[in-house]
Amino acid sequence: MANITAQKLGPGSLKFGDTGDEQEFAVRLTTATVNPTWADPEVTPVLSGDQVSDPGEFEGTLSGSIFQDFDMEGLVAWTWDNKFTELPFVFIPRTEGGLKVTGTVQIMPLNIGGDVKTANQSEFEWKLTTEPALEANDGGGAAAMSYTSPEV
Repeated sequence: MANITAQKLGPGSLKFGDTGDEQEFAVRLTTATVNPTWADPEVTPVLSGDQVSDPGEFEGTLSGSIFQDFDMEGLVAWTWDNKFTELPFVFIPRTEGGLKVTGTVQIMPLNIGGDVKTANQSEFEWKLTTEPALEANDGGGAAAMSYTSPEV
């Protein structure tokens, strides 16, 4: 029987922005999920009995939840300052793990507020604007490799 060890999310990293100008979300992040999906092609019958179909298209989201901060230099304000901007991201689910996900996402402003005398959280679900890539987390010296889904 195989000895299987379930891995937990974290400690890791979720950064947005270009190298040298990244915004790190990990310190306030409580959940994070990259959810790549594929929209099935639309099939249209034609008079001859044949069918014409488009190739379908990539879709997907990056979602999560963070503890809110009420500071003009904080993450909530950063999302308002960068609303509707497409920025690159790097998601490392586990620093000791061997993989990371990279791509581009459209930033939307986080909600502000919630229950009084509570550590409120903001949930987000942002559209992936490019197909993400699963890559080796080579920060530990692992050989670089990448995987992008094949053309359909």
